[in-house]
This record gives sequence, C-alpha cells and structure tokens, in this order.
Amino acid sequence: MTSTTPTQKIQHWINNFVTKPNPVFGNLPPCPFAQKAMVDRKVKFVELNDTDNYEQLCQHILDCDFDEKDVLVLIAEPACSRPHRPSSWPNS
Repeated sequence: MTSTTPTQKIQHWINNFVTKPNPVFGNLPPCPFAQKAMVDRKVKFVELNDTDNYEQLCQHILDCDFDEKDVLVLIAEPACSRPHRPSSWPNS
C-alpha cells in the first residue's frame, strides 16, 4: 500500500473536486481559478509539523514569494492547527 502525503491528498481534492463542474454552482467549478493556478504551478504547499509555533507560521507566510505564487497552502494536523498568539499581542 502506498501512503500519500497531506499535500498529495489536498492536490487530489483540488484536481478531483475543486476544479470540476458542480451542479451546486450552476455546473461551474467551486473555484474557477484553481485549475490554472495548479497547471501554472502557482500554488505552494507547506506541511507544518507539530513543533511549528506561531512565529514559524508567520515566517512561512513572509518567506513565500507572492510574485511567483498566487496561493500558499499551509497544512497542519488538527492538533497543531491552533497556534497560540504571542503574549505580546494586545487583546482584541
């Protein structure tokens, strides 16, 4: 059995659902821009690990070259998908 990475699972979902015509959207794809972005390699996937903290998450965003990429997909396990806000941030 071949295991798939989280990135591969999301790419499969994009290619087999997000880019396909859907009757809910008048037989248009849920995202009409997704297929071109994928074909043009304008999507960057980053798999976070359980040691990434809020600052590292922000750094991934800052490091992304948005002149080259249109979309940044940050992938995290549910347990680590709620990074803590730095205590230095004011309460909103």
